[in-house]
Amino acid sequence: KIKMHRLLRPRPLQVGGALRSRSSHVIQRALRTSTRETQKTNQLGLLALSAGIGVGLLTWLYYSSDENFGVAEAKTEAEGLSMRGVIPTFAKVQDALKSVGYADADTFPQIVVIGIQSSGKSSVLEMIVGEEFIPKGEGTVTKRPLVLTLHNVDGNEKWAQFPDFGKEAIKDWKRVEEIIAKNNQRFTDQPLRLDIYSPDVVDLRLVDLPGLIHNPTREQPKDVRDMIKGVTTRYIQNPKTVILAVTEGNTDLQTSEALRLSRKYDPNGDRTISVLTKMDLLARSDVPLLLDTLKKLPLRLGYVGVKCRSKAERQNGITLRDAVDIEENYFASVSSLQKNIETGTKGLSQELSSMLQRQVIHSLPEITEKIRVDLHTFRKELSELGPSTPRTQAEKDTLLLREIDNYLNAMVGASTIYNIKVEMAQRVYNTIYDECTKFAAQMKRHPAPQLSNRSGEMPKYWEGKEDIEFQQWEEQIQALVKNLQPLAESLTYDTIKLIRVNLDSASSVLDHRPLLRDAVRNSTLKYLNHSQMDTVTHVEYLFRLENNISYDGKKMEKKYNDLLMLHGGKVEKAEENQSKGWFWQSKTESSSLMVTGKYGQVFTEAYIDHMTERLSSNIYNALCVEVI
Repeated sequence: KIKMHRLLRPRPLQVGGALRSRSSHVIQRALRTSTRETQKTNQLGLLALSAGIGVGLLTWLYYSSDENFGVAEAKTEAEGLSMRGVIPTFAKVQDALKSVGYADADTFPQIVVIGIQSSGKSSVLEMIVGEEFIPKGEGTVTKRPLVLTLHNVDGNEKWAQFPDFGKEAIKDWKRVEEIIAKNNQRFTDQPLRLDIYSPDVVDLRLVDLPGLIHNPTREQPKDVRDMIKGVTTRYIQNPKTVILAVTEGNTDLQTSEALRLSRKYDPNGDRTISVLTKMDLLARSDVPLLLDTLKKLPLRLGYVGVKCRSKAERQNGITLRDAVDIEENYFASVSSLQKNIETGTKGLSQELSSMLQRQVIHSLPEITEKIRVDLHTFRKELSELGPSTPRTQAEKDTLLLREIDNYLNAMVGASTIYNIKVEMAQRVYNTIYDECTKFAAQMKRHPAPQLSNRSGEMPKYWEGKEDIEFQQWEEQIQALVKNLQPLAESLTYDTIKLIRVNLDSASSVLDHRPLLRDAVRNSTLKYLNHSQMDTVTHVEYLFRLENNISYDGKKMEKKYNDLLMLHGGKVEKAEENQSKGWFWQSKTESSSLMVTGKYGQVFTEAYIDHMTERLSSNIYNALCVEVI
């Protein structure tokens, strides 16, 4: 209990720094998804704990048996050495591992009872236990696997427990029968566990499966035959399973469904033992024929003949204890059977107990090593999942905010932001600069056919040697701005792509909580999509401003005089052109604002250079504000 508490208790949660604020509905939705992951964390914790305890118990069992036996396979209970406690302890380990979802627990050694409906399986089990506890009736009564574990105890008391329903000790066997009947209302592959404690039984575990059916009745499901066969197959195909095939001894064994099915998964008969029931109905004259048939169907574990209490004997008040004595007397009278096969349910139970003990001891090293390997895997996976989700709402909120904070730190950490900013700053400047430089070169070498001066004439090749109308110059600059806008918008998409790549990496910090990871990731993508639209709108606004070029000659002259000085331009105004500067206004009102040819080239280059700096800075700032 202490180990389990330490393993599953929530660790202290410390949230450093200010938590990022996010909309409350996102947090609540993520909280609901995160809570659903508690089950997996707790289940892995229980699995790791159960596996650890299982390794310890199985190792103890192995060395205890080795100390008692020396070599387990070489010495048996027949040598008078006790193995009491091996099977019940092993059964507890198996149940504990199965209860927390350890699939390999089904592959542990076990004895599985199979046989056709009404072959006498239930009667054999009651003879072994010495009590009536299995429901009787017409048709299929057992509709689910019954895992029967027998515990040999000191004293005179007998009682039963259903581990799945609590630890109540039930001494009324009629009530045991009623509980089994109540939980056998429909066909299912989910087992029902029953533990019986008695001084009259040997330590043993049996799995009693529903009887095989040839022809389903109208009340039974149409697929019941395949259903029962499927459950039976799942149990007996395990190579560590001992198959207890129950067959009526007074029938032709070569047509036995139980033996036929066992041979399919145990073709050499190495792990099959057959119980021949209703031997008292076999004519004495047919005994030689039966023995001849057994030689044709050899089983390494052999055949055991039994005579259970008949329906008539039960109605006449013959107890199960009396039935054991009657059985012994019967087989004593048929010496030919006793000389060739084992007989009697008492000897059967002892043989099954010794057989299962040997099988368990033989398998312990392999099972223990397998659990050790799986335990390492479970612990590793458990550590990756992190602490289990707390129980109280306040602790859940704290844990949720901490997990989101870890995600945000990974998503927008200092190094991540720095790298994205550096890369995008370089991309923005290079894109604007390259386009502006190319445009400036084209502007000097090629005409702009879509533009014309006010006289209607097509402009000449402008190489900065002539005066041109400011309107024409402005339209050429606006054409440049128009070409730059889609490039700037594509930079927004490039930024989003960079952040999406980082999003996949940042999301990995929440891999131990996949539902929370998906919720937070979807929220981030939604935010990025919204930011992308805002950024495009912002960029469009910047280019609308860039298209608005002032016509005020004096302001333009002062502004770009400072501009040229900043960029190393030299003021070389000739005396006769002192009044003109970079722009000049004709004395007549009809005259246009002109850009002087003498300084037009350097002025244009300075303007484009300044626009490159200005646009690059504004676009980069827009990306930082809206997205990064």
